Amino acid sequence: MNDNAAILAERAPDLKAMRRLLLIAVIVAAIGATAFLLVVHELQTLVFSSLPDAMGYASAPWWWAAILLLIGASLVAVAQRLPGHTGSGPLTGFHFDNPLRIVPSILLAAIASLVFGIALGPEAPLIVLGSALGLILLSRSKNA
Repeated sequence: MNDNAAILAERAPDLKAMRRLLLIAVIVAAIGATAFLLVVHELQTLVFSSLPDAMGYASAPWWWAAILLLIGASLVAVAQRLPGHTGSGPLTGFHFDNPLRIVPSILLAAIASLVFGIALGPEAPLIVLGSALGLILLSRSKNA
């Protein structure tokens, strides 16, 4: 029994290393989420405030929304032609196993839909971003 306890103790994860990795993951995920939301906010301000103002309008004209929806839909169509085709559909639930090669198509579609008024919220893209950053951290920690 004593030998088994020694073997288990050797195989037990290093709690200090796990805490350090968890702290790094939280910091990287927070920075990634903040950067994503900042990009979306700045682009929304540009599209809905700065551009109409630069064109001489006090606020965005009524036809502006239709043009923005067409631009957003076009960008989503481009994203669907990238590897991964913008990921799995929402009807199949959340997927935390997205390969890194499909993350750019998901994030492009997310930014296009959020900025140009097609989607309601950033929750799903933030989950994909967090999962991708976690996968990158995990692969780097295994290589180190």
